[in-house]
Amino acid sequence: MNKINSIKNDNYYVIATLTVLSITAIASMVLVGTHHWQLARVRQSISTFFSKNLAVKAAIVSIVAASVLLLPFGAASILSYKSTRLKSKYCKENEENLKAVIRHNSSLISRFKGHPKLDQLLEPITQMMIDDPHTDPVKVLKRLSKISLDLHLENYIPAEEAKYYLDVTESKESTPLSQYCSKGVKSLFAVVDNLIGAIGIGDLFIPTENSMQASIKAQKILMLVSILQILASILIPTVGVKMAGIIIGSSLAGLTLLSILWPLIKPIPSQLPCNSTNLTNEAIAKRIKSSDARQDICDQLYNALKSGKHAMLIGPSRTGKTQALKSFIEKVTKGHYPELKGKVAFYWNTADLAAHEASTLMGGTSNPLASISDNLAGNMDQVIFCFDEIHSAMSKTSFPEQMKTAFDRGGPFKHVIGITTTTEYEQQVAPNRALAKRFQLIHVGNMDQESTIRVLNDAILVNPNMPLVEEGVLPYLVERSTDRTNPESTPQPYTASNILDDCIDALDGNVIGELQSEIAKLGNQVSAILGQAITSGSPITEENREKIVQLRNELSEKKKGLQERQTKKAEIARAKQLLKQIRKEKYQVALKCEKNKKMAQYFTVLKAFEQKTVEKIKKASQILQIKASITKELVEQVTEKKQQTV
Repeated sequence: MNKINSIKNDNYYVIATLTVLSITAIASMVLVGTHHWQLARVRQSISTFFSKNLAVKAAIVSIVAASVLLLPFGAASILSYKSTRLKSKYCKENEENLKAVIRHNSSLISRFKGHPKLDQLLEPITQMMIDDPHTDPVKVLKRLSKISLDLHLENYIPAEEAKYYLDVTESKESTPLSQYCSKGVKSLFAVVDNLIGAIGIGDLFIPTENSMQASIKAQKILMLVSILQILASILIPTVGVKMAGIIIGSSLAGLTLLSILWPLIKPIPSQLPCNSTNLTNEAIAKRIKSSDARQDICDQLYNALKSGKHAMLIGPSRTGKTQALKSFIEKVTKGHYPELKGKVAFYWNTADLAAHEASTLMGGTSNPLASISDNLAGNMDQVIFCFDEIHSAMSKTSFPEQMKTAFDRGGPFKHVIGITTTTEYEQQVAPNRALAKRFQLIHVGNMDQESTIRVLNDAILVNPNMPLVEEGVLPYLVERSTDRTNPESTPQPYTASNILDDCIDALDGNVIGELQSEIAKLGNQVSAILGQAITSGSPITEENREKIVQLRNELSEKKKGLQERQTKKAEIARAKQLLKQIRKEKYQVALKCEKNKKMAQYFTVLKAFEQKTVEKIKKASQILQIKASITKELVEQVTEKKQQTV
């Protein structure tokens, strides 16, 4: 990498040098052509030619200007290409590490002759890939799989298992170019929308709801008049009264027309009033992960919305109602439900809507649902509206009536999903029969053991810490987190997920933090002895000198131990990243093995190195005196600790 960085730095210097040289050369040519007496006749003839041929003059000037501007960028492109080639060459050389290890490691030379056993190569090559993060493990292992090895071919992983793993863990991000284009288009629409909202005339024809909105409209009129006056003062002296009138009149007519038509043609905004969350954008950005554990709930939501009804998710607290909603939206975004494809979902906590309904400061509306509808204009049927804690709207005097009108079958809100608990629905929502009958109830109860295990397994697969889990631990964790006598007191999957999170946090331990505290404590003791001698003005006693020497020796040992632990922890982190790469490649190869039998040896090599990497992680964790994987003993410790704190 140092070689690559030096190449990049050299590129910057070369580009700067070429830029300076090009500017100097052009300046010299201008000076020579302007001041040198021998070229006076040439200058005169060129001047006469240009005066008669203005198009040629403009073309030459444009070519010269473009050359001056593009020369540095052209040089940068050439050198960037060269840097990329050199970087590729460096990576290619780095991939030869496998051969280098075998060539320079005398203990491997004899093993590599003939048909070496795979077990003989596991240790040095795995350590090489952990120590050198720039080595591509996939390419190294592909090279190794092409060598004639003495090994027992492993059975293939079932395609269903491979597809499940890849579906949960893989995220197909959009290309940077598409991201930039999308961001640019959204920014352009936002500018137009803000411009229309600031000086548009369309809002002037909408009745005001309060004095604050009337005041804002009056300010818009004054601002529009001021803008027209400024334009008139600039244009009249420049182009005359007639042309200025045409320009200002056309601009005013165009602004009026755009203000009227914009609500009908504008796209769905990325945000809506009253603290909304765009769940569709969250799903596209892979911040929402669906789970088939609530597939039945997702299907019921789909059937309700498809039939033109609104849906209400009800159930005990912490049973995953909001997560079930997010899983449904993630599936809609992926196109699993064709009739809802392309629809955008927005999420609100209804308490925010109710609070906004009570405030009219800064033009706030007394009808937040109408404000949402105005922002969407002609796109209402393309949006799924999700209202969490919908019972909180019942305490407001006018808001339930607004919801009844907006959520009516012929109302503006076509697709609505509400969320509340069973108790709050029965106490607050159900008494308002007119509103309650507009929703189809979908009950979300406690997850069964199998579904909870699946949720936990998905959480482990996407966890950035990549925790290791021993076989049989997850069923045991669910069993320990469930109160069979009173299941409602331990809602699932919340209770089991909470215990799993605590187990993952307990894996790393606090060994390094404790060591850092001890180092700080020893340093404070040395400083205290020295400070006491300085403030008293008396020399340090022999006893204190010996104590300082002892403390500093102990401090040196602690720092050395801290450095070793930090190095070992960094090695564990690199090993986990290596494990992630190898595991992903293993499952991708597993899908290809059924069609390509030649990949059997490659699959066996990947599986062997996966197991060896896991062993490395466990060994390093043992040295650090921390837990490498979640065990039943750890689950028991975390569960007992939670019970003691309750």
